[in-house]
Amino acid sequence: MKRILLPSLCLMLLMCAAQAEGNTYYVNPDGGQFYHAESQCSLMNEKYWERQITVSASELSQEPYNELMACPSCISPSTETERLDPWISRYDTAQDVRIDAPGIYRVGADLSSGLYTVVTDDQCNGALITSLSSGMTLNEFAIHGAASYSIYLYADMCVTLPEHAVLTPLIKQNGADAQAETIRQARRMMYYEMQPGVYTASAIEGEDAYIAFSSIDAEIGGKPTVFPLPAGETLTFDTVIDGFNDPMPRNYFAFPEKQAYFVEFINCVVTPVNMNNP
Repeated sequence: MKRILLPSLCLMLLMCAAQAEGNTYYVNPDGGQFYHAESQCSLMNEKYWERQITVSASELSQEPYNELMACPSCISPSTETERLDPWISRYDTAQDVRIDAPGIYRVGADLSSGLYTVVTDDQCNGALITSLSSGMTLNEFAIHGAASYSIYLYADMCVTLPEHAVLTPLIKQNGADAQAETIRQARRMMYYEMQPGVYTASAIEGEDAYIAFSSIDAEIGGKPTVFPLPAGETLTFDTVIDGFNDPMPRNYFAFPEKQAYFVEFINCVVTPVNMNNP
């Protein structure tokens, strides 16, 4: 499979908003490293309980609070998923549209900015391309047969659809239980189309395979992290733990905190290992 990515501009990522009971979180303004869902969190020394201030979900996306981490004690994985949803929804601005004809479509003229899914059928043999309105190619995905590709389209961007492709707004699907899958070709958005947790991936027997992880900045030309999957090797990717101390364990990828990620699978067997792993 051929995949082309050309460097271009970089998109400043928006930091995440948070959502908890009452849309209120608790923060120690004197050097605290975490935001808490409970005012008397057991992880915090009792002497700091009365010093805390309350902040709203929107305030957590602004300085000086946007560098705080979720408390591992009082914020559960399910709450953390809810916290991420409003942040990702900043990008989820696509208006209802269905485009099923090949051609070039421009944000602002033919569709709004936002998250989209392009679904192709068995007869597709072409390229899904995103570009700037100036004509500069940003990403090109060669598609052969039935596939599903999720993308983000920003202002001043265009999308070129091949024949036998349909573009519609991305629909959140992370409520379903994760199941083992054999995936020939797909690109999905974590938290929206894949349940948070730990997964393993290996190559379909006899096929060339890889996984590519792309943050939203890669949509306008940034380089993804690509893992080839040689026969007999397995990659583990963790959507919950925020990275590791160097060196990173071999064949292990942990998603950076507070970033929306796309995951592209080519000829992969994907298996959930531990869902909602704290």
